[in-house]
Amino acid sequence: MTVQLLHQHVDRFNRAVRSGAWDEMTSYFTDDAELRFEGVPAGPFEGRENITVAYREQPPDDEVVILDTGQVGDETI
Repeated sequence: MTVQLLHQHVDRFNRAVRSGAWDEMTSYFTDDAELRFEGVPAGPFEGRENITVAYREQPPDDEVVILDTGQVGDETI
């Protein structure tokens, strides 16, 4: 994942938090995407449509702020 891709995703996520419209953000997910949380009593969610429904029904109320990016494995994020 590139830093640019990370910033694009966070921008889409934050717009969705403000607007409540999740379709744009989740349209970038593959049909077989999976969403899992650690330490949060939600999910896992499998498939783009199920992820979209989950965001609509249990929307987050905080935006994401990127404080720093680093290196993970062979990919820069």
